[in-house]
Amino acid sequence: VLTVGIEPKGAGYVANSEEVLVEGLGVTDVELGYDGNIYLCDFGGGWSVNTNGAIQTLQPKHSGGQAAGKVVSSIMEAGFKNRTVKELGAFLESPDRRVRQAAQFELVERGEEGELALWEVAYNPQRDVNTRLHGIWGLGQIGRREGRAVDMVEKMVKIMDGDETEIGANIARTLGDIGHPSGLGRLQTLLFSRSSRVSSLAAIAIGKVSEKGDASVISSLYLASTRDSNPDPVMRHACLTALDAVGTEEAALSRVDDPESEVRLLALLYLRRQESDHLESFLADEDPLIQREAIRAVYDTRSVDGPSGLALAGMGGEVSDHPASVQRRIVAANYRRGGGDNARNLVEMAGSSSLDSSVREAALQGLLLWEKKIDTDPVLGTYRPLPDGERSMERLGETIGAELKALLATDLPP
Repeated sequence: VLTVGIEPKGAGYVANSEEVLVEGLGVTDVELGYDGNIYLCDFGGGWSVNTNGAIQTLQPKHSGGQAAGKVVSSIMEAGFKNRTVKELGAFLESPDRRVRQAAQFELVERGEEGELALWEVAYNPQRDVNTRLHGIWGLGQIGRREGRAVDMVEKMVKIMDGDETEIGANIARTLGDIGHPSGLGRLQTLLFSRSSRVSSLAAIAIGKVSEKGDASVISSLYLASTRDSNPDPVMRHACLTALDAVGTEEAALSRVDDPESEVRLLALLYLRRQESDHLESFLADEDPLIQREAIRAVYDTRSVDGPSGLALAGMGGEVSDHPASVQRRIVAANYRRGGGDNARNLVEMAGSSSLDSSVREAALQGLLLWEKKIDTDPVLGTYRPLPDGERSMERLGETIGAELKALLATDLPP
């Protein structure tokens, strides 16, 4: 059982420490009890059924942890139904997240009085950040109820985030969860926050509240993806998630020649999600990363059976600088398409000394298995039957006979 520390990095997080908490047990689950103890489900070890399973308990060594556990345990045992709103509000300041959350849920059920208590902590910048977050989340729960969305969006818009990243991030997240278009203006402002974490959550939320095809929103999302000089994959994924909901194929194709490589990459990834027939537009991109992703996008989707697949199959001589896994997609695309030109492409790739030797072998394997109706994709390993079509070794011989003789006459590796 490991304890892993994390710290913010860009729009996401990275691990900064790793320590062993417990070892030598067959642990299948871990829980932090209300009493402060850590409970481990120990299945007893071994592969056969046994009667050695047990619940192992770790207790805090210091008195402070034990005392805190007793307090939380007594609060949770007493429950929250019979608490006053004032008591529930005080619980929002508890150091234990489970107590804060239970109080939040109960305040949501207390009608106007509970809503006011949540608003007071959410709006007050003098309160602890964790306390304010539960206020924001509680108002978001109310906003998802019938007829309350507009009121709660108005409250979210009034809450100031200042320099506190988590407040802005959770305002964005909550506006997305409420899902009402009246929150779009605030979200577009948060999209260009100084914090990339805030921006990423605003992007995801925009995808939930904006109308599909809104040109202004689409432009904002592409622009937001370029906010950092070093591309942030979390921010890129957030913008892609939003574009998946509101973007259009036309808007993506209009960015094929954009000077920003990050914008072109985002447009490509959007088209990949749509399994577009126009993915070949990116196969000739000057950025090797984008060309590589375009090859994957075409082969890994149904686009391989369309016009883009034909363009991909003809790239054999252009992919020597790419990893073998990318090169093999060109081989497999030719095998899948199964035409005369595709067979000749495979012979050419088998004879190309610039390609990885395993890829050259795969090209010959494709010719060897030409008439086999395989159902498993040779690159992805998934169920993917070949398209219907006549594939015979006799016709293959007629097609590539001369090319194959010329190949065998060259100085090939053993």
